[in-house]
Amino acid sequence: MTPIHTAFLPLICLASLALISCGEQAATETATSAAATTSESAADPQAEATNETSAAPAPQQDAVAPPNIVVFLIDTQRADYLQSYGHAAATSPNLKAFADDALIFDHAYAAASSTSPSHASIFTSTYPQTHGVWNRVMLGTGEEEKAIYPSLGYKSVTLAEVLEDGGYETAGICDGGNLQINRGLAQGFTTWDSNFLGAHNRVERAQKWLAEERKSREPFFLFLHTYQGHTP
Repeated sequence: MTPIHTAFLPLICLASLALISCGEQAATETATSAAATTSESAADPQAEATNETSAAPAPQQDAVAPPNIVVFLIDTQRADYLQSYGHAAATSPNLKAFADDALIFDHAYAAASSTSPSHASIFTSTYPQTHGVWNRVMLGTGEEEKAIYPSLGYKSVTLAEVLEDGGYETAGICDGGNLQINRGLAQGFTTWDSNFLGAHNRVERAQKWLAEERKSREPFFLFLHTYQGHTP
């Protein structure tokens, strides 16, 4: 809870007393009005019938604004080299500061050991056997052997597509490699920028999108990715 400065306490108390006073006055007025209505209704049976059939409208609850969502994925980052997971050296002070007030998962497992299938699983909530994405598949033998790079099928439903349908602005700022647009992972992202430029550049690019390129004040989903932990 955010602490309240002591200078504001008198104002809060006065406001509370004012609300109580208003509430008591409103209650008195309501009771008086109800008594008058009852008296009138007793004299007028038709008014009594009207009052009985009149129902007060149900109170409306304020709509809760949907949250903004940011996913920052550090490709191939080892958990045991992070301070928040017990590493003794100051390897990640900013992440630790964030983690101190956040929810940490002690047991989390990737659906695959490589980039493309893992991301396809994150985006679709399905296993690689279902979505069919792998980093690469070798076909043929000898001189005829060649690599193909399966992409995510257009029939797959991604997290970005679901959020976009729900009114979110969506952006994917990625570090190239196996997250190129031809891998099918950009489905549902209005903005997709994937270039192998490092963490600092990708963060700056995301900040620019947030500050200058968003087209509305609707909630946003930002997916941010870097390979810098993979190839320092």
